[in-house]
Amino acid sequence: MERARRPRPYEKSMCIKISVNWYEVEALVQRQLISGKYQNAINVILAGVKLLEQQEDIYQGQLQNLQQEARIGWEASQKGEVVYGLTAMA
Repeated sequence: MERARRPRPYEKSMCIKISVNWYEVEALVQRQLISGKYQNAINVILAGVKLLEQQEDIYQGQLQNLQQEARIGWEASQKGEVVYGLTAMA
């Protein structure tokens, strides 16, 4: 049974409980180290953080594109420049 840790000062506004299977994390790190791609566990973790940052950048870019497309569609609809859905998809 995992013991809940005390929140750090910068986490006071966060009210979520994170459950981590540390055995799986350790096994993943060990597999990466055995593969020879990384020299130590810190490098494995940093690679994971970098990948997370890249995914977030991609997500933000896609979100901005969708927001722009929605704005363009909304503005067109306000001008009466609307095309019936099936026609637009053809």
